[in-house]
Amino acid sequence: MSEPTEGRSFLEKYNLKEAKIISDPERKLYQKFGLARGSVKQIFGKESLARSFEANDAGHKISKIQGDVFQMPGVFLIHKGEVIKAFRHTHVGELPDYEELSVCPIGGKKKD
Repeated sequence: MSEPTEGRSFLEKYNLKEAKIISDPERKLYQKFGLARGSVKQIFGKESLARSFEANDAGHKISKIQGDVFQMPGVFLIHKGEVIKAFRHTHVGELPDYEELSVCPIGGKKKD
């Protein structure tokens, strides 16, 4: 939901310079991907708060709030315009298996 410059800084921080940036301040893609607004429990519940403390301790500081705080996140692997893998968070502190999500089942091979 933030400006592309914010997204670029985030991706560079995590050495993902080749990733494409999509800015969606109106949250149209969130809706198309079936990502709803979360409840107070999903955003500020014990699991989410515990994860935020862990992230903070690991050096991942909270930055300025941008967009809709209640928008639930998700991660999608898209191949040739089709969603082939999806992870929709049940609470904002949930950690998907990014390695598993990044393996394309179409011609991709999973590591042992």
